[in-house]
Amino acid sequence: MSKAFRPSVTGFQNVKFYSEDVSQKVADLKIKTEESKAKVDAMPGAVSSDAVKKVGDATSIAPPRPRKVTPTTTPASNKRVKRKTSSQTVIDEYGYGQSYDVDETFPITAYAVCEEFHLKAMRKGLVAQGLYIPTVLSDDLSDVIHVSAKYPIGNEPREIFFFREGAVIFWNVPYLERVNVLKFLKDYSEETYRQGDIEEEVEYMSYMHSDQSATRLLRGKVHLGSDSSNKLLEKYAFANALASSVKLGIWETTLEKYVEGIEHITEALKRAEEIKLTRAEVLQKTGELFALRHQLNLHSDLLDTPDFYWERERLETLYQKTCDYLSINRRTKVMNEKLTQCCELLELVSSHLTDHHHTRLEWMIIVLIMIEVGFEILHLLERYEIVPSMHS
Repeated sequence: MSKAFRPSVTGFQNVKFYSEDVSQKVADLKIKTEESKAKVDAMPGAVSSDAVKKVGDATSIAPPRPRKVTPTTTPASNKRVKRKTSSQTVIDEYGYGQSYDVDETFPITAYAVCEEFHLKAMRKGLVAQGLYIPTVLSDDLSDVIHVSAKYPIGNEPREIFFFREGAVIFWNVPYLERVNVLKFLKDYSEETYRQGDIEEEVEYMSYMHSDQSATRLLRGKVHLGSDSSNKLLEKYAFANALASSVKLGIWETTLEKYVEGIEHITEALKRAEEIKLTRAEVLQKTGELFALRHQLNLHSDLLDTPDFYWERERLETLYQKTCDYLSINRRTKVMNEKLTQCCELLELVSSHLTDHHHTRLEWMIIVLIMIEVGFEILHLLERYEIVPSMHS
């Protein structure tokens, strides 16, 4: 494509310049922004003869016989086309075809709300509410409820996983809807955590629909494969790891507060001061410590892979990779070491208080013996009439 460029120069009127390069650049500038177009239109109309000659020599744009230039490339206006995101139609587990943008990402948000959810009552509440549709994940998954939004917004579904241990995982659920769901959960929660702790220990991830066949975790982002036949269970595997992470985060916060509460003990021991704790208080703190240790090591699956993944190697791989990304194993190990240190400190304090108690008992016995000896001495002196009788 070529256009005639006619600069109005004194002494060079009616001279035609043909330059494909110049016209190409002008066209590019025109399609970029209106500002560029204004700059092109505002180019000076008077140019010196030396400048015109220089331009003519450099670009060879004043031939005796102007020839018609046939464009060999696409026009400038068609070069910069907005890239169209590739999409694919996925047939989900329920037979509904949905069109997803492969390059579009969606949020995953995980909360730890309480110690335990009452899932049976919660399922009835969700059905009565009528906003979400409960679905069956697997026959051997009785400790989790999966629901999808009844009223869709866009092509991507909104899904929620409720875990019995008090964690809830949102897939593509906006903030205001999450807040409403968290309020709804208060009626089905046992030993609800502080709101500040819930908000502080939130886990965020994102996911997208990939044109790759297999689902994977890449750089902290979930890539859902295009050929996956059990995409819902794959989402469950990721959600399971996130649930473990947020629960572990709550326990880490609890342990930090616990450590702050016994920090004065180490200071007192360092300064050889009196420990202002009773044996009952030490026993109570020891019970709190062992309760936390029980939740971490015995009540959860942090130390071992859940039984659900034993015969599902692909899902186990996704679960383990997500746990590794969230540093669950390392965090669990560090927390156990802190618990061990706290146990040793409390054992030392308990032993110290026990010794102190024994010492007090020994002194009390010694005092009683001394009193008894004193009375015996008085009786002896009375017998030999050294002192007046106490009965006279």
